[in-house]
Amino acid sequence: MRNFISTPNNRMKIKLSTRFTIYMIDEYRTSLINCKTGEENENLYLPDKQGTLRKIHSILTYKMENGRQGCINRDKSAVNSMQYITNYFLKTGERPEIYKRQKKENNKLKDTKNAADPKTSTKSTNKNKKIKEEKISKNKW
Repeated sequence: MRNFISTPNNRMKIKLSTRFTIYMIDEYRTSLINCKTGEENENLYLPDKQGTLRKIHSILTYKMENGRQGCINRDKSAVNSMQYITNYFLKTGERPEIYKRQKKENNKLKDTKNAADPKTSTKSTNKNKKIKEEKISKNKW
């Protein structure tokens, strides 16, 4: 943002790294997955004054170990999950499988680029050449 002082995150990391070991935690799926059960939390839906169900984004629901339904704040769930990730990493040296990012095997964007029709690609380059030639000829006159 303009006209605001930047936060000193990088400088602080460098200063702290001179004395301590620093681990950066990827927050991927930390609020979504319950750290105790390992299952996905769901959003809470409550009726409003008109009776229509509204999603409350900040509150998540999950099934507790005793079979009852529990509610947890999204931020608190993320903190609990980050604590679980840290403890797991210190024990094993790896991130838990449920919190890892999945690699996309079928990348549609790469497939479409490789399957491009050579006729259309030459047409676009021919158009670009014509436009450049027109600009050059206009500049000569």
